[in-house]
Amino acid sequence: MREIRKELKNALEKNKVIIGAEESFRAVGAGKAKTLVYAANCPVVLREKLKTVAVANKAGVEQFDGNSVELGTMCGKPFAVSVLAF
Repeated sequence: MREIRKELKNALEKNKVIIGAEESFRAVGAGKAKTLVYAANCPVVLREKLKTVAVANKAGVEQFDGNSVELGTMCGKPFAVSVLAF
């Protein structure tokens, strides 16, 4: 398994993180992001859409081992983040 926390920290330092499902889907579709990350408590319907978008655009999909509040906190945001891309 990839070190998703480490990779995410590096992407955050470089300001290369896109937050939000729709923004992430667009970024992967446009080739601006290669990895989609979702929180462990992300809804199953959204997970399935993530996987479909990732396969169609040859991107990776990773699960963050914490919930969406923890993912938001890690990103320095005062709100929950279910999906992001980098």
